[in-house]
Amino acid sequence: MAARGWTLVGRIKGDSNEFSPVSSNWADTNTVNSETAANITDRSNMKNPGWSELKENSIRLCYDGPNTHCATFTHNRGVTLSELFNNQFGVLVDEKHTFDSLKKAFGKECDMNRMVRQWCGLNVASTCNPQDINPNLNPTNHIARIGCLGDIIKTCGPDDFALGVGVTSCFDGYGCSKVGPATSSLHYACLPKYGVYNQTAFLYVH
Repeated sequence: MAARGWTLVGRIKGDSNEFSPVSSNWADTNTVNSETAANITDRSNMKNPGWSELKENSIRLCYDGPNTHCATFTHNRGVTLSELFNNQFGVLVDEKHTFDSLKKAFGKECDMNRMVRQWCGLNVASTCNPQDINPNLNPTNHIARIGCLGDIIKTCGPDDFALGVGVTSCFDGYGCSKVGPATSSLHYACLPKYGVYNQTAFLYVH
């Protein structure tokens, strides 16, 4: 348990691919190292039964430890994370995050002068018709499980900028038109910089 009723259901190690944009861990009911869930000093990947058992309306993602550099995503769907990521596509959240607000919350820096279009939310796989595109399909493109995508031109494929967990860009090793299972869990792109955040994010539900 965390402060104010938040329940820890996952840890996401940035340089792993267990929570890549197309990982089955987002939508299935399997657990990962769930016996370590109570250890907040552990930095390995973890997904406990709460991921698929607790019906929730809000997600809290802390980018650098259990209570540091956090952002909240309130969706009000009243479902488990497994159901959310399996069936709810292109979910907007009450906080109306932008790339700028999210990078500040996560304690990151980014020059966004070249970005002309962005889209932020949960389980995003397209900006033209986000509610109609299933990010669980592989191969696919332009995925942000939790976070933001952006582009340097006004198109429907924002694949130049990425920030969050389970995000893809032109620079994740798979190119601009698809995403692969080895994309790092905390991959980011902020031209001209891109790469992996080598830290562990903590995921809570409420």
